[in-house]
Amino acid sequence: MNTHSTALAPGAPARGWSELADVDLLRTLVETERRQRRLGAAMVAAVAEAERRGLAADTGYRDTVELLSDLLRISASEARRRIEYAAPRARSRARKGMEGGGRLRPSLGAGRWIAPLSSSS
Repeated sequence: MNTHSTALAPGAPARGWSELADVDLLRTLVETERRQRRLGAAMVAAVAEAERRGLAADTGYRDTVELLSDLLRISASEARRRIEYAAPRARSRARKGMEGGGRLRPSLGAGRWIAPLSSSS
């Protein structure tokens, strides 16, 4: 049985950490960091693409900050930090395409319905 692979399993019991051999703990540290970096890069790319597409406005959010805060359950300041890091030169597309069609749009994170902002807002 490979202790290293079970240490990274979701929901692995905390008591298992003290039972790991030193070499397995070192491998776990390295592998966890590698995975965290890969996931971080994926998050940066996804945030940049959401900002580029103007996804917030298309899904009924006021802006990308509100979208990230709602979907990811993070603070507005953390959402702004992620957007700035992912797309530092991109203009916010927060108010793109809200005119026309008074359809209600679902708010994906909270299960609520939001009317689109009018273009005069």
